Amino acid sequence: MLLPVPSLSRPPGFEASPMPPLPSSGPVHRTPSPVRRRRVDASGAVGLQCLAPLFEDRQEAILPTPAPTPPRALTTRRKTMAGVSISGVGGTFSLHKTKTASRPKATPMARAAEILVCRSLGIVKDGEDVTTAALDAFADRFKEHLSPEVLTAMRGLFKLDDANADAVEEALLAHGGGGALDLERADEEAVLQ
Repeated sequence: MLLPVPSLSRPPGFEASPMPPLPSSGPVHRTPSPVRRRRVDASGAVGLQCLAPLFEDRQEAILPTPAPTPPRALTTRRKTMAGVSISGVGGTFSLHKTKTASRPKATPMARAAEILVCRSLGIVKDGEDVTTAALDAFADRFKEHLSPEVLTAMRGLFKLDDANADAVEEALLAHGGGGALDLERADEEAVLQ
């Protein structure tokens, strides 16, 4: 069975339309856009020179990048009323903190430094407690002049003979420049006056 060929002037299904057919002037042509040429002048080069400082190579780091800390494990909170007491007077809640009592108290920094120095001087062995007798022996050592083993222990404690510490100081001075020491001297003179 042969189907009638639809006319090109009317779309399919609109052959019996009361509208007259549109006059056709042939296939639709698109007019091309004019080609735009870029102007090459000195202002483009100046713009690129202004952006050059933004894209410099990175300098090497003075200190190594610290190792990342691992993420903390998630803790789930209990949804209980443990530690909460209800007052009979006003119906208010009060929370008793029991966790703080279980934690050991932190030692003051001066005491921790004394313990460290006593262990490094050999007054107290590792694992022993620092008693008042050990602290008295520590104080007796510093009454007169300092012995060579005390000086050695202090050098080790403050890392005076450590090559890595010296390298870090030299790198910081190189990065800050020689003027950093002048600023430090000026601050000391201002304090003295």
